[in-house]
Amino acid sequence: MSFRQIPNLYKIKNRYYWKASGWLRLHIKKTSYPLGKNEKSAIEQALKKNQILDNQINNKIEFGSHEYMLEYCKELIWWKKKSANRKKVFTNWFNYLGKKIFKDLPFSQIKFNEIDNQDVEKFYIDLTNINYETQTGNNLTSYKEAFDIYKELYDQCLNIKFFKENGLMSNPFKFDRIRSGKEKIYATEGQLMLVVEHCKLIGEYTIGLAFLITFYWQVREKDILEKMFWYNYNPNKFVDLPFTKNHKKVLQRKILFANNTILFPEIENYINDLPTNYKLSKNMITQKRYRRAYPYKTFNNKVREILDTLELSKVGITFESFRHGGITDLANSGLTESEIKANTKHKNTQSLKPYIHQTHTQEISGQIKRLNKKQLENK
Repeated sequence: MSFRQIPNLYKIKNRYYWKASGWLRLHIKKTSYPLGKNEKSAIEQALKKNQILDNQINNKIEFGSHEYMLEYCKELIWWKKKSANRKKVFTNWFNYLGKKIFKDLPFSQIKFNEIDNQDVEKFYIDLTNINYETQTGNNLTSYKEAFDIYKELYDQCLNIKFFKENGLMSNPFKFDRIRSGKEKIYATEGQLMLVVEHCKLIGEYTIGLAFLITFYWQVREKDILEKMFWYNYNPNKFVDLPFTKNHKKVLQRKILFANNTILFPEIENYINDLPTNYKLSKNMITQKRYRRAYPYKTFNNKVREILDTLELSKVGITFESFRHGGITDLANSGLTESEIKANTKHKNTQSLKPYIHQTHTQEISGQIKRLNKKQLENK
């Protein structure tokens, strides 16, 4: 038996460790133990610790509680077909709300037959102190995500005969929730070019490239830093882009040349002008001095310095503003909704494999519209 088959057993370099993951960490004080270098011994120790943990959990989880619902549903296809990343996100939001106190108990321990829609709405209002007229409140985006997780869990349980027979009749989480009412600032293409020229001036070439990628290819900051690699870029042909938001590991292909037209000249021309040594790294976005990938915090600090210097921070511009601005630019260029979705990958294209040619056709027609509009403006 391989150690990879044992839950909570990990190998780091040449040593083995038992580490409780996700919601299991809520039930034990010490969540990690070193198990030495011997695989057979590590497996035996891990199996014993898993058994002890199972006994503790079985004694703690109340029948009908939210914890019970989630653990029950983890045996279903609904859970098993989720990606590892999605399972982690789901569990984190479940625990985030589950730790909040509701009627003197952590919410994860509340039973489904002890709450109704009014209880859940009041719980949401109390946590967020929400004002629906002004769309303001505390941590609205976080609480919306957490409440949506519970809504999904209830939707799943409503399809299960076992829960219906035990009194589950409706989903109390089905009510309107809003994200933060803070006004989103959309960066313009003019502001983008201002930033890019400044990046070239101070020698931060790859940060300038990151701004271009998020504006024209709508890739999020985290994906740009961690998953944008030179080997996924084929000049004047295509680039395979990461979109973590869709919870899929499969990269999404974006066509770069069609109908004798370079669809993204802004990025391709910039890359052509990059010093050659920048293209020798694995990551597209690397630090100026070391040619290593940017840590998120370091990159964020550099971006803030650039935006502060250009006084764009004063009007609320952030790195995310450029992605939003790029999407707005698509809409302003006359793209249809389907053309915009094809470019931004807001919808999961994994289920659209039979229609991938149509999707690329929409992508291409959308970019040609954008370029035609720009040419007309420059005449």
